[in-house]
Amino acid sequence: MKVLGMRLARTPEFHEPPISSSLPTVRLTAEFREMPGLRLTTQQTARLIGVDIETASSVLKTLVDRGVLRLTANGYVLA
Repeated sequence: MKVLGMRLARTPEFHEPPISSSLPTVRLTAEFREMPGLRLTTQQTARLIGVDIETASSVLKTLVDRGVLRLTANGYVLA
């Protein structure tokens, strides 16, 4: 496009970025650290952080792998 004989640079199209996998992880870590007795199932986690079950499961697995949480018979708890 030219304006007054000058070529304008095209701006890239804006696309909504996907939810960063780190945002739910950081949020859930903060929730567990603020409430040390917190025990959540995957379904409860999904509702708490506002994601689908698959994302919640992935976030929980990441936190278990990092040693932040551990899985018990009744849900996930702070490690």
